[in-house]
Amino acid sequence: MSTPWRRLGTIGAVLLLAGSAAGFGPGTATEMKSVEVIDPLFNRVAFRVTIPADWVFDGTVLREGSWPMFAFRASSPDRLSGLQLLPMYRWVSTNDSTERQRLESERATIMPYITAADFVTRHLLADARPGATVIGPEAVVDAQALTIADYAKNRAYDVQMTTTRRHQRTDAARFRIAYEIDGHPVDEAIIAIKTSTSERRGMEPKSVERTTVTVTAARAPRGALDSTMSRLVAVSKSISIDTAWMARQYAFARDNATRTAAPSDVRATRDNWILVR
Repeated sequence: MSTPWRRLGTIGAVLLLAGSAAGFGPGTATEMKSVEVIDPLFNRVAFRVTIPADWVFDGTVLREGSWPMFAFRASSPDRLSGLQLLPMYRWVSTNDSTERQRLESERATIMPYITAADFVTRHLLADARPGATVIGPEAVVDAQALTIADYAKNRAYDVQMTTTRRHQRTDAARFRIAYEIDGHPVDEAIIAIKTSTSERRGMEPKSVERTTVTVTAARAPRGALDSTMSRLVAVSKSISIDTAWMARQYAFARDNATRTAAPSDVRATRDNWILVR
């Protein structure tokens, strides 16, 4: 199974799925700065991000049990342009009643099988952008690359010849929405990458599917999002995970593999980081 920080490698790719346009603004050259995010559990730097020098930044590391989730908000001084990484979403789907009971006893989040687009429209927007107007879905430029990567991983799983059949599916969705910040209209692209790994023993029809979704939101003043996207892509690609933190997290996850958090606690913490502030 992929480790959490390897999954976080998809963060920089999320906005790449939206494509990019040239320039942050007409004829502008922006100075940049590197900002650090401290993991409050370890009290050490977890990751760094490079943003425009005059932007405001806030970030943290959240945990769902022993699982780390990065989150940050970076925005211009007027808050009208910005990039936000939402805490990673995780849930389990199963058609096995016995497995469902076990997962419920572990306080796991259980959801039905759902596409990335349905997750955004049915769940994410209502929580993270209440009142926003959905302009509509937009093309995910490199969706084919995700499918090819899944095919290669699934072939590797098949070669392992284990009694458990495991396959991975990646699904992506992008939606453009509109809302106002302090009375000023903004456009925002919500890009979600959903990765699901299903496990099935032998030829049994019963299965368990574990899903993670990485969500990035990129916004700009109304009409300026397309011309701003390349700079927002650059910010998302600049995320760098600290190697010393990674080693510490490995040890923590190993020693706390069964650590759980109450869904209400996770939800309360997540709600602080999914909204625009």
